[in-house]
Amino acid sequence: GRAVVVLIHCNAGCDRTGEMVAAYRLRGGEGGGEDVAPKDVYGMDVSECGRPPNYYSTHAIEWFCIERFYSSEEVDYELDDCVGFATCKPFGDCEPT
Repeated sequence: GRAVVVLIHCNAGCDRTGEMVAAYRLRGGEGGGEDVAPKDVYGMDVSECGRPPNYYSTHAIEWFCIERFYSSEEVDYELDDCVGFATCKPFGDCEPT
């Protein structure tokens, strides 16, 4: 097949951009796939940005993971894997677990 190139431009790339990249990876995009755990996808975001996504984006990644788990798609992770990959202060900063 043809190569797919995805260009994402953002000043920081941590929060909303990190959220979109995580969703892309959870759907099997570059660096992701069905065999990559949600915790690892979150870790890639942290590594590339230099800090964890904020409270809102971290929880959006969790919800996307949950939605994907319940959709008709095949996934190689359990529902429990969709939560707990970070701890967040309410409406504040998050830290990977």
